[in-house]
Amino acid sequence: MRGAFEYLGALAGSVLAQHAEDPALVHGGHMHEGPVGPLGIPGRPAEAESSIVGRDLALAKLTVAGIT
Repeated sequence: MRGAFEYLGALAGSVLAQHAEDPALVHGGHMHEGPVGPLGIPGRPAEAESSIVGRDLALAKLTVAGIT
């Protein structure tokens, strides 16, 4: 991901899109963790996404000038 940010930093107006999810935290879940009623569908904790978003924000600040 750092390499992607470094590459895109040279391209004005560029956008990077990705699916923010830490596979180590998903554990086979299929939807946001929480009450699912009678569905019984395994959930994914919010941290599976927020940890990756935090990582990417830190990498963006490190690699792209002007990000605050």
